[in-house]
Amino acid sequence: MSQALGESLPWPPPHTDAFATCLVHLHSGRMSSQTKNIVSGILFGTGLWVAVIMTMRYSLKVLLSYHGWMFAEHGKMSRSTKIWMAMVKVFSGRKPMLYSFQTSLPRLPVPAVKDTVSRYLESVRPLMKEGDFQRMTALAQDFAVNLGPKLQWYLKLKSWWATNYVSDWWEEYIYLRGRGPLMVNSNYYAMEMLYVTPTHIQAARAGNTIHAMLLYHTIQHIKDSRHIVVYHRGRYFKVWLYHDGRLLRPRELEQQMQHILDDPSEPQPGETKLAALTAADSVEETLCSLEFRLLSPQYVMATDIFQLGYAEDGHCRGDTNPNIPKPTRLQWDIPGEVSLLIQRPSSPGWEGSVFPWFPEACQEVIETSLSSANLLANDVDLHSFPFDTFGKGLIKKCRTSPDAFIQLALQLAHYKDMGKFCLTYEASMTRLFREGRTETVRSCTTESCSFVMAMMDPMKTAEQRLKLFKIACEKHQHLYRLAMTGAGIDRHLFCLYVVSKYLAVDSPFLKEVADDGYGVSYIIVGENFIHFHISSKFSSPETGLPQKTRSLVKAVMLESYCQFH
Repeated sequence: MSQALGESLPWPPPHTDAFATCLVHLHSGRMSSQTKNIVSGILFGTGLWVAVIMTMRYSLKVLLSYHGWMFAEHGKMSRSTKIWMAMVKVFSGRKPMLYSFQTSLPRLPVPAVKDTVSRYLESVRPLMKEGDFQRMTALAQDFAVNLGPKLQWYLKLKSWWATNYVSDWWEEYIYLRGRGPLMVNSNYYAMEMLYVTPTHIQAARAGNTIHAMLLYHTIQHIKDSRHIVVYHRGRYFKVWLYHDGRLLRPRELEQQMQHILDDPSEPQPGETKLAALTAADSVEETLCSLEFRLLSPQYVMATDIFQLGYAEDGHCRGDTNPNIPKPTRLQWDIPGEVSLLIQRPSSPGWEGSVFPWFPEACQEVIETSLSSANLLANDVDLHSFPFDTFGKGLIKKCRTSPDAFIQLALQLAHYKDMGKFCLTYEASMTRLFREGRTETVRSCTTESCSFVMAMMDPMKTAEQRLKLFKIACEKHQHLYRLAMTGAGIDRHLFCLYVVSKYLAVDSPFLKEVADDGYGVSYIIVGENFIHFHISSKFSSPETGLPQKTRSLVKAVMLESYCQFH
């Protein structure tokens, strides 16, 4: 067969000088001529394949470094952008996985100090009196000329060897070094299938969700865990996720969930309140958890019914049992929704399993932590409400961004409530860069303040308000684009601050800021629905009643739409 192949095809192929070069470097010992040709072909093919892959990856990185398309006028696409999109499609291939091109993404650029300082001064201008602003301008200019360039040099040096000059410091200083309670400070939650009920079988929903989550789960600690911990009726169960190296199927996970749901055993003393340790000091929590000799699950799932609702005083209350296990609490209630209460990676991995015994010392810590948890929870006021009068479908008819529209409505609502403007944080993604996380968009701008004042002035006409509205929206969108393309303010200042601490130098310009205020989050669902969350602390003298703000946000949304539709 090999002879016939050799006769039917010319071997080695002509016109391949590189192929002939490989032959020269092969060992000429006992190899036959045909074997040498085959080995040379394999080597050449492998080298060519690697070269093509590296070329495509580098070309894709160059293409993804282009961000001009983000600043193009809405609805208009230039010829260069069309060519860019076609080339990206060619080099990215079909159906890539989530992190397939992480190494092809460009690195997050380090903005110039003068640019960051200039944007910072612009962001605080509407919030400061003239004297305070002049003082801050002097501090900023001194920083940009003297200390700033020195700190910038070290930051540039780091950006050359680190895949992202922000991400590792952000995780270390914002999350891992925090010793305070994880409750309230670091947690967030999510609701899935809120308005759709795929099945009423609780165990089936649990099994399917666990299987789907593990497809995206990435291990970020040294020891790979092969199980999760399930919380049910005050008890913790260890559930294995793999069999002979294979991830269990949703049906197999459903069977394990059903066994847990049918288990009639009672919890051990102190077991039902174990999750209250997340409200303790992180050091105390870690020392206590070590007493349990646990096995580091990937996450913790709770199957109990857990209902949230408004009490008679109008404030959001929930069942205090279970408290919040870490790192993740999943809960399936009877109607069929899946909710997640997730603890950010801000402490050592929780070690959880089936607990055969609880030392008295740990039970005492748990009781103390439960008291702390109650104090923290009782200080938080949360209002979650739907807004279904209109959604992004009608907002787009105003020829503006739905996000910019809502941000301006929030600025107007806050001014009507408090009678002043405040520094506003809106999170933006930096996923256009390798290992990108978030950046801050400072939504309170001179343009948005001018719009708010026009809305409060009865002498202003609708045309004047509309003009200021469009200017403010365009400014907000521009700031969002700058943040997404690596030209934000806060992450750069944060890293400069970290460098200054390493060098043991201080600057009045890089001071820490602590603000009291509202937390307002929202999600735009479909074309006709927006869901809002408004949170504040009872202990803060700066915030009003969230139920009042809730009504105000609704009223302002309607007012803004009626004015500009």
